[in-house]
Amino acid sequence: MMPNEETRDKGDPIRLSVIIVSYNVSGYLDHCLDSVLKACAGFSHEIVVVDNASTDNTVEMVRRKYPEVRLIENAGNVGYSTANNQGIRIASGGYILLLNPDTLVTRDAFVASMAFLDARPQAGIMSVKIVNADGSFQPACRRGFPTPATAFYRMSGMSLLFPKSSRFGRYNMTYLDEDETAEVDALCGAYMMMRSDALKKVGGLDETFFMFGEDIDLCYRFKQAGFQVWYAPLSEIIHFKGKSSRKNRFQSAWNFYNSMIIFSRKYFSRQLSFFPKSLLFFGIFLNALFKVLGGWLVRALFPAVDLILINGALFMSLFLKFGQEGGFYTFTAVRWIVLLHASLSAIYLSVLAVSGAYSERGKMLSDYWKALFVAAPLFFSFIYFIPEIRFSRIAFTTTALFLFVAIPAWRFLLSLTPFPLPCGLIRGRRLAIVGTGPMAESIYGKFYCERNEKANFIGFFVLSGEKEGNRPACVPRLGGVDDIEKTVLQKRISDIVLASPEKEGIDTMQLIRFCAKKGIVLHMVQGMHEADKYFILDVTLSESVVL
Repeated sequence: MMPNEETRDKGDPIRLSVIIVSYNVSGYLDHCLDSVLKACAGFSHEIVVVDNASTDNTVEMVRRKYPEVRLIENAGNVGYSTANNQGIRIASGGYILLLNPDTLVTRDAFVASMAFLDARPQAGIMSVKIVNADGSFQPACRRGFPTPATAFYRMSGMSLLFPKSSRFGRYNMTYLDEDETAEVDALCGAYMMMRSDALKKVGGLDETFFMFGEDIDLCYRFKQAGFQVWYAPLSEIIHFKGKSSRKNRFQSAWNFYNSMIIFSRKYFSRQLSFFPKSLLFFGIFLNALFKVLGGWLVRALFPAVDLILINGALFMSLFLKFGQEGGFYTFTAVRWIVLLHASLSAIYLSVLAVSGAYSERGKMLSDYWKALFVAAPLFFSFIYFIPEIRFSRIAFTTTALFLFVAIPAWRFLLSLTPFPLPCGLIRGRRLAIVGTGPMAESIYGKFYCERNEKANFIGFFVLSGEKEGNRPACVPRLGGVDDIEKTVLQKRISDIVLASPEKEGIDTMQLIRFCAKKGIVLHMVQGMHEADKYFILDVTLSESVVL
Protein backbone atom coordinates (compact mmCIF):
# COMPACT_ATOMS: atom_id res chain seq x y z
CA MET A 1 0.00 0.00 0.00
CA MET A 2 1.00 3.60 -0.56
CA PRO A 3 2.43 5.22 2.57
CA ASN A 4 0.54 8.19 4.02
CA GLU A 5 1.96 11.33 2.48
CA GLU A 6 3.49 13.89 4.79
CA THR A 7 3.16 17.59 4.13
CA ARG A 8 5.95 20.08 3.85
CA ASP A 9 6.27 23.82 3.32
CA LYS A 10 6.04 24.64 -0.35
CA GLY A 11 7.26 27.58 -2.33
CA ASP A 12 7.13 27.03 -6.06
CA PRO A 13 5.57 23.68 -6.96
CA ILE A 14 8.21 20.99 -7.12
CA ARG A 15 8.43 19.59 -10.65
CA LEU A 16 10.62 16.56 -9.92
CA SER A 17 11.45 14.56 -6.80
CA VAL A 18 14.54 12.36 -7.12
CA ILE A 19 14.69 9.49 -4.62
CA ILE A 20 17.95 7.58 -4.13
CA VAL A 21 18.41 4.61 -1.79
CA SER A 22 22.01 4.10 -0.69
CA TYR A 23 23.86 1.31 1.06
CA ASN A 24 27.66 1.46 1.44
CA VAL A 25 28.33 3.16 -1.90
CA SER A 26 29.54 6.56 -0.70
CA GLY A 27 31.90 7.12 -3.63
CA TYR A 28 29.31 6.23 -6.26
CA LEU A 29 26.62 8.28 -4.51
CA ASP A 30 28.89 11.33 -4.48
CA HIS A 31 29.38 11.19 -8.24
CA CYS A 32 25.70 10.37 -8.75
CA LEU A 33 24.51 13.40 -6.75
CA ASP A 34 26.94 15.62 -8.61
CA SER A 35 25.45 14.53 -11.95
CA VAL A 36 21.88 14.76 -10.59
CA LEU A 37 22.33 18.38 -9.48
CA LYS A 38 23.62 19.33 -12.92
CA ALA A 39 20.67 17.57 -14.57
CA CYS A 40 18.23 19.42 -12.25
CA ALA A 41 19.47 22.88 -13.22
CA GLY A 42 16.70 25.13 -14.52
CA PHE A 43 13.61 23.65 -12.87
CA SER A 44 12.24 23.19 -9.35
CA HIS A 45 13.28 19.92 -7.77
CA GLU A 46 14.03 18.08 -4.57
CA ILE A 47 16.48 15.25 -3.91
CA VAL A 48 15.84 12.67 -1.22
CA VAL A 49 18.54 10.20 -0.13
CA VAL A 50 17.45 7.28 2.05
CA ASP A 51 20.43 5.57 3.67
CA ASN A 52 19.99 1.96 4.77
CA ALA A 53 22.42 2.06 7.72
CA SER A 54 25.60 2.31 5.66
CA THR A 55 28.80 1.59 7.56
CA ASP A 56 30.92 3.86 5.36
CA ASN A 57 30.84 7.67 5.46
CA THR A 58 27.72 8.07 3.28
CA VAL A 59 25.69 10.04 5.83
CA GLU A 60 28.52 12.41 6.71
CA MET A 61 29.37 12.94 3.04
CA VAL A 62 25.80 13.84 2.09
CA ARG A 63 25.37 16.19 5.06
CA ARG A 64 28.54 18.15 4.41
CA LYS A 65 28.73 18.17 0.62
CA TYR A 66 25.05 18.27 -0.28
CA PRO A 67 23.16 20.19 2.45
CA GLU A 68 20.26 20.78 0.04
CA VAL A 69 19.56 17.03 -0.11
CA ARG A 70 16.87 15.68 2.22
CA LEU A 71 18.49 12.81 4.09
CA ILE A 72 16.66 9.94 5.80
CA GLU A 73 18.83 7.76 8.03
CA ASN A 74 17.60 4.26 8.80
CA ALA A 75 18.81 2.40 11.88
CA GLY A 76 18.99 -0.84 9.89
CA ASN A 77 18.88 -2.11 6.32
CA VAL A 78 15.13 -2.11 5.69
CA GLY A 79 15.47 -3.10 2.05
CA TYR A 80 15.17 -1.27 -1.25
CA SER A 81 11.37 -1.19 -1.47
CA THR A 82 10.76 0.02 2.09
CA ALA A 83 13.44 2.70 1.78
CA ASN A 84 11.99 3.99 -1.49
CA ASN A 85 8.55 4.17 0.10
CA GLN A 86 10.05 6.31 2.86
CA GLY A 87 11.24 8.74 0.21
CA ILE A 88 7.92 8.61 -1.63
CA ARG A 89 6.09 9.62 1.58
CA ILE A 90 7.82 12.99 1.74
CA ALA A 91 8.15 13.59 -2.03
CA SER A 92 6.04 16.45 -3.36
CA GLY A 93 7.10 16.63 -7.01
CA GLY A 94 4.75 16.31 -9.97
CA TYR A 95 7.10 13.59 -11.17
CA ILE A 96 8.97 11.09 -9.03
CA LEU A 97 12.22 9.46 -10.12
CA LEU A 98 13.59 6.36 -8.45
CA LEU A 99 17.33 6.37 -9.15
CA ASN A 100 20.10 3.99 -8.13
CA PRO A 101 23.16 5.50 -6.40
CA ASP A 102 25.57 3.74 -8.77
CA THR A 103 24.47 5.75 -11.80
CA LEU A 104 25.61 8.82 -13.71
CA VAL A 105 22.96 10.83 -15.54
CA THR A 106 23.37 13.16 -18.48
CA ARG A 107 22.40 16.82 -18.17
CA ASP A 108 19.36 16.43 -20.42
CA ALA A 109 18.06 13.14 -18.98
CA PHE A 110 15.48 14.60 -16.57
CA VAL A 111 14.19 17.33 -18.88
CA ALA A 112 13.82 14.87 -21.77
CA SER A 113 12.05 12.33 -19.55
CA MET A 114 9.55 14.86 -18.17
CA ALA A 115 8.85 16.21 -21.67
CA PHE A 116 8.20 12.66 -22.86
CA LEU A 117 5.66 12.05 -20.08
CA ASP A 118 4.09 15.49 -20.61
CA ALA A 119 3.36 14.54 -24.23
CA ARG A 120 1.73 11.21 -23.29
CA PRO A 121 -1.03 11.51 -20.67
CA GLN A 122 -1.53 7.73 -20.58
CA ALA A 123 2.15 7.09 -19.87
CA GLY A 124 2.51 6.39 -16.17
CA ILE A 125 6.16 5.38 -15.94
CA MET A 126 9.20 5.47 -18.24
CA SER A 127 12.94 4.92 -18.42
CA VAL A 128 15.78 6.00 -20.68
CA LYS A 129 18.60 4.04 -22.27
CA ILE A 130 20.93 2.50 -19.69
CA VAL A 131 24.50 1.55 -20.55
CA ASN A 132 27.36 -0.15 -18.72
CA ALA A 133 30.61 1.58 -17.84
CA ASP A 134 32.15 0.21 -21.05
CA GLY A 135 29.41 1.83 -23.13
CA SER A 136 27.57 -1.40 -23.88
CA PHE A 137 23.79 -1.57 -23.67
CA GLN A 138 22.10 -3.01 -20.57
CA PRO A 139 19.23 -5.16 -21.90
CA ALA A 140 17.56 -5.14 -18.47
CA CYS A 141 16.45 -1.53 -18.92
CA ARG A 142 13.38 -2.81 -20.79
CA ARG A 143 11.94 -6.25 -20.05
CA GLY A 144 9.00 -8.58 -20.39
CA PHE A 145 7.18 -9.95 -17.38
CA PRO A 146 8.70 -13.21 -16.04
CA THR A 147 5.78 -15.46 -16.89
CA PRO A 148 6.43 -19.21 -16.57
CA ALA A 149 6.99 -19.45 -20.33
CA THR A 150 9.30 -16.42 -20.44
CA ALA A 151 11.28 -17.71 -17.46
CA PHE A 152 11.64 -21.11 -19.14
CA TYR A 153 12.90 -19.59 -22.40
CA ARG A 154 15.47 -17.54 -20.49
CA MET A 155 16.70 -20.31 -18.17
CA SER A 156 16.85 -22.89 -20.98
CA GLY A 157 19.02 -20.63 -23.13
CA MET A 158 16.49 -20.38 -25.95
CA SER A 159 16.46 -16.59 -25.54
CA LEU A 160 20.17 -16.58 -26.42
CA LEU A 161 19.68 -18.87 -29.42
CA PHE A 162 16.79 -16.83 -30.84
CA PRO A 163 17.29 -13.24 -29.58
CA LYS A 164 15.26 -11.70 -32.44
CA SER A 165 12.22 -13.83 -31.74
CA SER A 166 9.38 -11.97 -30.02
CA ARG A 167 8.49 -15.23 -28.26
CA PHE A 168 11.88 -16.50 -27.09
CA GLY A 169 13.51 -13.08 -26.60
CA ARG A 170 10.61 -11.69 -24.59
CA TYR A 171 12.34 -11.29 -21.23
CA ASN A 172 14.95 -8.73 -22.34
CA MET A 173 12.99 -7.80 -25.48
CA THR A 174 16.09 -8.40 -27.57
CA TYR A 175 13.96 -8.30 -30.71
CA LEU A 176 13.70 -4.51 -30.25
CA ASP A 177 16.49 -2.17 -31.32
CA GLU A 178 18.17 -0.52 -28.34
CA ASP A 179 17.50 2.93 -29.84
CA GLU A 180 13.82 2.23 -30.54
CA THR A 181 11.17 3.93 -28.43
CA ALA A 182 8.60 1.34 -27.43
CA GLU A 183 5.85 0.51 -24.97
CA VAL A 184 7.18 -2.37 -22.87
CA ASP A 185 6.20 -4.57 -19.95
CA ALA A 186 8.74 -3.56 -17.32
CA LEU A 187 11.72 -1.30 -16.66
CA CYS A 188 14.91 -1.43 -14.65
CA GLY A 189 14.77 0.06 -11.14
CA ALA A 190 18.03 1.92 -11.75
CA TYR A 191 16.02 4.72 -13.41
CA MET A 192 12.22 4.89 -13.28
CA MET A 193 10.42 8.21 -13.70
CA MET A 194 6.67 8.22 -13.01
CA ARG A 195 3.78 10.59 -12.56
CA SER A 196 3.16 11.31 -8.90
CA ASP A 197 -0.64 11.06 -9.27
CA ALA A 198 -0.31 7.75 -11.11
CA LEU A 199 1.94 6.38 -8.37
CA LYS A 200 -0.65 7.37 -5.75
CA LYS A 201 -3.25 5.39 -7.66
CA VAL A 202 -0.99 2.37 -8.13
CA GLY A 203 0.50 2.39 -4.63
CA GLY A 204 4.12 2.36 -3.51
CA LEU A 205 6.62 -0.44 -3.95
CA ASP A 206 5.65 -3.85 -2.58
CA GLU A 207 7.78 -4.26 0.54
CA THR A 208 7.59 -8.06 0.25
CA PHE A 209 10.47 -7.63 -2.21
CA PHE A 210 13.56 -6.88 -0.09
CA MET A 211 15.80 -6.33 -3.10
CA PHE A 212 15.19 -7.01 -6.82
CA GLY A 213 11.84 -7.70 -8.46
CA GLU A 214 10.12 -4.64 -7.01
CA ASP A 215 10.61 -2.75 -10.29
CA ILE A 216 8.86 -5.47 -12.33
CA ASP A 217 6.08 -5.68 -9.75
CA LEU A 218 5.55 -1.90 -9.83
CA CYS A 219 5.40 -1.84 -13.64
CA TYR A 220 2.92 -4.73 -13.60
CA ARG A 221 0.62 -2.74 -11.30
CA PHE A 222 0.95 0.34 -13.52
CA LYS A 223 -0.26 -1.84 -16.40
CA GLN A 224 -3.12 -3.22 -14.32
CA ALA A 225 -4.19 0.33 -13.46
CA GLY A 226 -4.41 1.23 -17.15
CA PHE A 227 -1.17 3.21 -17.49
CA GLN A 228 1.45 2.72 -20.20
CA VAL A 229 5.05 1.70 -19.47
CA TRP A 230 7.55 3.21 -21.89
CA TYR A 231 11.20 2.73 -22.82
CA ALA A 232 12.44 5.93 -24.46
CA PRO A 233 16.15 6.21 -25.40
CA LEU A 234 15.93 10.02 -25.56
CA SER A 235 18.96 10.23 -23.30
CA GLU A 236 21.16 7.72 -21.53
CA ILE A 237 22.63 7.04 -18.13
CA ILE A 238 25.53 4.90 -16.97
CA HIS A 239 24.73 2.17 -14.45
CA PHE A 240 27.59 0.50 -12.60
CA LYS A 241 25.28 -2.50 -12.16
CA GLY A 242 24.86 -3.85 -8.67
CA LYS A 243 27.68 -2.15 -6.77
CA SER A 244 25.49 -2.01 -3.65
CA SER A 245 25.10 -5.78 -3.58
CA ARG A 246 28.12 -7.28 -5.35
CA LYS A 247 30.12 -8.05 -2.18
CA ASN A 248 27.93 -11.06 -1.36
CA ARG A 249 27.32 -12.63 -4.74
CA PHE A 250 25.36 -15.63 -3.49
CA GLN A 251 23.07 -13.51 -1.29
CA SER A 252 22.54 -11.09 -4.17
CA ALA A 253 21.71 -13.88 -6.63
CA TRP A 254 19.42 -15.56 -4.10
CA ASN A 255 17.55 -12.29 -3.46
CA PHE A 256 17.06 -11.82 -7.21
CA TYR A 257 15.68 -15.27 -7.93
CA ASN A 258 13.65 -15.36 -4.74
CA SER A 259 12.02 -12.16 -5.98
CA MET A 260 11.14 -13.93 -9.23
CA ILE A 261 9.49 -16.69 -7.18
CA ILE A 262 7.49 -14.13 -5.18
CA PHE A 263 6.38 -12.42 -8.40
CA SER A 264 5.34 -15.73 -10.00
CA ARG A 265 3.34 -16.76 -6.95
CA LYS A 266 1.70 -13.34 -6.75
CA TYR A 267 0.49 -13.04 -10.34
CA PHE A 268 0.80 -16.37 -12.13
CA SER A 269 -0.34 -18.96 -9.59
CA ARG A 270 -3.15 -20.11 -11.89
CA GLN A 271 -0.85 -20.47 -14.88
CA LEU A 272 1.45 -22.57 -12.71
CA SER A 273 -1.34 -24.93 -11.66
CA PHE A 274 -0.54 -27.33 -14.50
CA PHE A 275 3.22 -27.06 -13.96
CA PRO A 276 5.12 -28.61 -11.04
CA LYS A 277 6.03 -25.49 -9.03
CA SER A 278 8.84 -27.30 -7.29
CA LEU A 279 10.43 -27.96 -10.69
CA LEU A 280 10.24 -24.28 -11.65
CA PHE A 281 11.66 -23.15 -8.31
CA PHE A 282 14.40 -25.79 -8.51
CA GLY A 283 15.33 -24.47 -11.95
CA ILE A 284 15.45 -20.91 -10.62
CA PHE A 285 17.68 -22.04 -7.76
CA LEU A 286 20.06 -23.87 -10.12
CA ASN A 287 20.21 -20.81 -12.36
CA ALA A 288 21.17 -18.66 -9.37
CA LEU A 289 23.75 -21.20 -8.22
CA PHE A 290 25.36 -21.45 -11.67
CA LYS A 291 25.49 -17.66 -11.90
CA VAL A 292 27.39 -17.45 -8.62
CA LEU A 293 29.66 -20.37 -9.49
CA GLY A 294 30.35 -18.80 -12.87
CA GLY A 295 31.76 -15.70 -11.17
CA TRP A 296 33.91 -17.82 -8.88
CA LEU A 297 35.19 -19.91 -11.80
CA VAL A 298 36.28 -16.81 -13.71
CA ARG A 299 38.25 -15.59 -10.70
CA ALA A 300 39.74 -19.07 -10.22
CA LEU A 301 40.91 -19.26 -13.84
CA PHE A 302 44.23 -17.50 -13.29
CA PRO A 303 45.49 -19.48 -10.27
CA ALA A 304 44.22 -22.68 -11.93
CA VAL A 305 46.21 -22.07 -15.12
CA ASP A 306 49.25 -21.07 -13.07
CA LEU A 307 48.92 -24.29 -11.07
CA ILE A 308 48.89 -26.35 -14.26
CA LEU A 309 51.94 -24.50 -15.61
CA ILE A 310 53.85 -24.91 -12.34
CA ASN A 311 53.33 -28.64 -12.10
CA GLY A 312 53.70 -29.17 -15.83
CA ALA A 313 57.03 -27.35 -15.83
CA LEU A 314 58.31 -29.45 -12.92
CA PHE A 315 57.16 -32.69 -14.53
CA MET A 316 58.82 -31.90 -17.87
CA SER A 317 62.06 -30.75 -16.22
CA LEU A 318 62.35 -33.95 -14.16
CA PHE A 319 61.40 -36.09 -17.14
CA LEU A 320 64.07 -34.48 -19.32
CA LYS A 321 66.65 -34.94 -16.57
CA PHE A 322 65.81 -38.48 -15.40
CA GLY A 323 63.76 -39.94 -18.24
CA GLN A 324 66.64 -41.89 -19.74
CA GLU A 325 67.65 -43.23 -16.34
CA GLY A 326 64.51 -45.25 -15.73
CA GLY A 327 62.05 -42.51 -14.90
CA PHE A 328 61.96 -40.31 -11.81
CA TYR A 329 58.25 -40.85 -11.13
CA THR A 330 58.58 -44.60 -11.39
CA PHE A 331 61.20 -45.16 -8.69
CA THR A 332 60.53 -42.28 -6.26
CA ALA A 333 58.26 -42.73 -3.23
CA VAL A 334 54.84 -41.18 -3.72
CA ARG A 335 55.05 -39.09 -0.54
CA TRP A 336 58.16 -37.28 -1.79
CA ILE A 337 56.60 -36.65 -5.20
CA VAL A 338 53.52 -35.18 -3.53
CA LEU A 339 55.62 -33.04 -1.18
CA LEU A 340 57.73 -31.74 -4.06
CA HIS A 341 54.79 -30.72 -6.23
CA ALA A 342 52.79 -29.36 -3.30
CA SER A 343 55.64 -27.22 -1.97
CA LEU A 344 56.45 -25.78 -5.40
CA SER A 345 52.79 -24.99 -6.05
CA ALA A 346 52.19 -23.49 -2.61
CA ILE A 347 55.26 -21.24 -2.72
CA TYR A 348 54.66 -19.91 -6.22
CA LEU A 349 50.91 -19.38 -5.83
CA SER A 350 51.35 -17.74 -2.42
CA VAL A 351 53.97 -15.30 -3.67
CA LEU A 352 51.85 -14.44 -6.71
CA ALA A 353 48.79 -13.91 -4.52
CA VAL A 354 50.65 -11.68 -2.05
CA SER A 355 52.04 -9.63 -4.93
CA GLY A 356 48.50 -8.93 -6.13
CA ALA A 357 48.67 -11.07 -9.25
CA TYR A 358 45.12 -12.30 -8.64
CA SER A 359 43.55 -8.93 -7.84
CA GLU A 360 40.94 -7.59 -10.25
CA ARG A 361 43.12 -4.70 -11.40
CA GLY A 362 45.78 -6.89 -12.97
CA LYS A 363 49.51 -6.25 -13.03
CA MET A 364 52.30 -5.19 -15.34
CA LEU A 365 54.85 -7.65 -16.73
CA SER A 366 57.50 -6.32 -14.37
CA ASP A 367 55.25 -7.09 -11.38
CA TYR A 368 55.00 -10.75 -12.37
CA TRP A 369 58.74 -11.01 -12.94
CA LYS A 370 59.44 -9.53 -9.51
CA ALA A 371 57.12 -12.03 -7.85
CA LEU A 372 58.66 -14.96 -9.71
CA PHE A 373 62.13 -13.70 -8.87
CA VAL A 374 61.15 -13.94 -5.18
CA ALA A 375 59.38 -17.31 -5.49
CA ALA A 376 62.33 -19.18 -7.04
CA PRO A 377 64.85 -18.59 -4.20
CA LEU A 378 62.16 -19.34 -1.62
CA PHE A 379 61.59 -22.72 -3.23
CA PHE A 380 65.33 -23.45 -3.42
CA SER A 381 65.66 -22.50 0.26
CA PHE A 382 62.81 -24.83 1.20
CA ILE A 383 64.11 -27.91 -0.59
CA TYR A 384 67.62 -27.29 0.75
CA PHE A 385 66.45 -28.55 4.17
CA ILE A 386 64.76 -31.68 2.78
CA PRO A 387 67.36 -33.93 1.10
CA GLU A 388 64.70 -36.44 0.02
CA ILE A 389 63.29 -34.01 -2.57
CA ARG A 390 66.54 -32.24 -3.46
CA PHE A 391 66.93 -34.25 -6.66
CA SER A 392 68.43 -31.96 -9.29
CA ARG A 393 69.47 -28.32 -9.27
CA ILE A 394 69.42 -28.37 -13.08
CA ALA A 395 65.81 -29.58 -13.21
CA PHE A 396 64.67 -27.06 -10.62
CA THR A 397 66.51 -24.21 -12.34
CA THR A 398 64.92 -25.21 -15.65
CA THR A 399 61.51 -25.15 -13.95
CA ALA A 400 62.10 -21.68 -12.52
CA LEU A 401 63.29 -20.29 -15.86
CA PHE A 402 60.31 -21.78 -17.68
CA LEU A 403 57.86 -20.26 -15.20
CA PHE A 404 59.66 -16.92 -15.38
CA VAL A 405 58.62 -16.83 -19.04
CA ALA A 406 55.38 -18.84 -19.14
CA ILE A 407 53.34 -17.20 -16.36
CA PRO A 408 53.64 -13.63 -17.74
CA ALA A 409 53.49 -14.91 -21.34
CA TRP A 410 50.05 -16.50 -21.15
CA ARG A 411 48.66 -13.35 -19.58
CA PHE A 412 50.22 -11.30 -22.37
CA LEU A 413 48.57 -13.52 -24.98
CA LEU A 414 45.25 -13.21 -23.16
CA SER A 415 45.56 -9.42 -23.16
CA LEU A 416 45.61 -9.52 -26.97
CA THR A 417 42.15 -11.11 -27.06
CA PRO A 418 38.86 -9.17 -26.75
CA PHE A 419 37.94 -10.89 -23.47
CA PRO A 420 38.01 -8.40 -20.53
CA LEU A 421 38.89 -10.88 -17.76
CA PRO A 422 40.08 -9.69 -14.33
CA CYS A 423 43.54 -10.52 -12.94
CA GLY A 424 45.07 -10.03 -16.35
CA LEU A 425 47.96 -8.04 -17.70
CA ILE A 426 48.06 -4.27 -17.94
CA ARG A 427 50.51 -2.50 -20.18
CA GLY A 428 52.79 0.36 -19.23
CA ARG A 429 50.48 3.20 -18.22
CA ARG A 430 50.61 6.70 -19.66
CA LEU A 431 48.45 9.11 -17.69
CA ALA A 432 47.04 12.56 -18.48
CA ILE A 433 45.01 14.85 -16.23
CA VAL A 434 42.08 16.96 -17.43
CA GLY A 435 42.21 20.17 -15.40
CA THR A 436 44.96 22.36 -13.96
CA GLY A 437 43.41 23.81 -10.81
CA PRO A 438 44.18 22.98 -7.16
CA MET A 439 42.38 19.64 -7.41
CA ALA A 440 44.44 18.61 -10.43
CA GLU A 441 47.66 19.64 -8.67
CA SER A 442 46.74 17.63 -5.59
CA ILE A 443 45.69 14.59 -7.61
CA TYR A 444 48.94 14.73 -9.57
CA GLY A 445 50.92 14.49 -6.34
CA LYS A 446 48.73 11.73 -4.90
CA PHE A 447 48.87 9.53 -7.98
CA TYR A 448 52.59 10.07 -8.34
CA CYS A 449 53.63 9.71 -4.70
CA GLU A 450 50.99 8.23 -2.41
CA ARG A 451 49.50 5.55 -4.69
CA ASN A 452 52.87 4.68 -6.19
CA GLU A 453 51.16 4.34 -9.56
CA LYS A 454 53.40 2.85 -12.23
CA ALA A 455 52.48 5.45 -14.82
CA ASN A 456 54.26 8.05 -16.88
CA PHE A 457 52.57 11.44 -16.59
CA ILE A 458 52.24 12.86 -20.07
CA GLY A 459 50.63 16.21 -19.28
CA PHE A 460 47.54 18.29 -18.48
CA PHE A 461 44.53 19.25 -20.57
CA VAL A 462 43.21 22.73 -19.79
CA LEU A 463 39.46 23.27 -19.43
CA SER A 464 37.96 26.42 -20.90
CA GLY A 465 38.36 29.40 -18.58
CA GLU A 466 40.70 27.54 -16.24
CA LYS A 467 43.94 29.05 -15.03
CA GLU A 468 47.15 27.09 -15.36
CA GLY A 469 48.88 28.53 -12.33
CA ASN A 470 48.98 25.26 -10.41
CA ARG A 471 50.25 23.06 -13.23
CA PRO A 472 53.60 21.49 -12.31
CA ALA A 473 56.30 23.00 -14.47
CA CYS A 474 57.80 19.60 -15.26
CA VAL A 475 54.63 18.31 -16.96
CA PRO A 476 53.59 19.89 -20.28
CA ARG A 477 50.28 21.32 -21.38
CA LEU A 478 48.64 18.98 -23.89
CA GLY A 479 45.97 21.35 -25.16
CA GLY A 480 42.35 22.13 -24.47
CA VAL A 481 39.21 20.03 -24.19
CA ASP A 482 38.78 19.87 -27.95
CA ASP A 483 42.22 18.28 -28.27
CA ILE A 484 41.63 15.37 -25.88
CA GLU A 485 40.61 12.63 -28.31
CA LYS A 486 43.26 13.46 -30.91
CA THR A 487 46.07 13.89 -28.39
CA VAL A 488 45.18 10.76 -26.43
CA LEU A 489 45.51 8.64 -29.55
CA GLN A 490 48.68 10.38 -30.75
CA LYS A 491 50.49 10.03 -27.42
CA ARG A 492 49.09 6.55 -26.64
CA ILE A 493 47.63 7.69 -23.31
CA SER A 494 46.17 4.77 -21.31
CA ASP A 495 44.61 6.65 -18.35
CA ILE A 496 42.71 9.92 -18.14
CA VAL A 497 42.01 11.62 -14.81
CA LEU A 498 39.10 14.06 -14.90
CA ALA A 499 40.15 16.37 -12.06
CA SER A 500 37.99 19.47 -12.29
CA PRO A 501 35.46 20.19 -9.52
CA GLU A 502 32.80 21.48 -11.91
CA LYS A 503 33.75 19.56 -15.08
CA GLU A 504 32.46 22.53 -17.05
CA GLY A 505 33.18 22.75 -20.74
CA ILE A 506 33.43 18.99 -21.21
CA ASP A 507 30.87 16.40 -22.29
CA THR A 508 31.47 13.79 -19.59
CA MET A 509 29.29 11.14 -21.22
CA GLN A 510 31.06 11.58 -24.56
CA LEU A 511 34.43 11.23 -22.81
CA ILE A 512 33.23 8.05 -21.07
CA ARG A 513 32.08 6.57 -24.38
CA PHE A 514 35.37 7.50 -26.06
CA CYS A 515 37.44 5.91 -23.28
CA ALA A 516 35.31 2.76 -23.32
CA LYS A 517 35.64 2.43 -27.09
CA LYS A 518 39.42 2.89 -27.07
CA GLY A 519 40.11 0.82 -23.93
CA ILE A 520 41.28 3.83 -21.92
CA VAL A 521 40.82 3.87 -18.15
CA LEU A 522 38.90 6.96 -17.03
CA HIS A 523 39.23 8.18 -13.42
CA MET A 524 36.64 10.75 -12.30
CA VAL A 525 37.63 12.77 -9.22
CA GLN A 526 35.18 14.09 -6.65
CA GLY A 527 36.40 16.11 -3.66
CA MET A 528 35.46 14.99 -0.14
CA HIS A 529 34.60 17.23 2.78
CA GLU A 530 37.96 16.40 4.33
CA ALA A 531 40.89 18.50 3.21
CA ASP A 532 42.93 16.91 0.45
CA LYS A 533 40.78 13.75 0.26
CA TYR A 534 39.07 12.56 -2.91
CA PHE A 535 36.75 9.89 -4.25
CA ILE A 536 38.24 8.39 -7.39
CA LEU A 537 35.64 6.68 -9.56
CA ASP A 538 37.48 4.40 -11.97
CA VAL A 539 34.72 4.37 -14.59
CA THR A 540 36.22 1.78 -16.93
CA LEU A 541 37.13 -0.54 -14.05
CA SER A 542 33.78 0.08 -12.29
CA GLU A 543 35.27 0.68 -8.86
CA SER A 544 35.46 3.56 -6.42
CA VAL A 545 38.37 4.28 -4.08
CA VAL A 546 39.34 7.01 -1.63
CA LEU A 547 42.59 8.78 -2.42
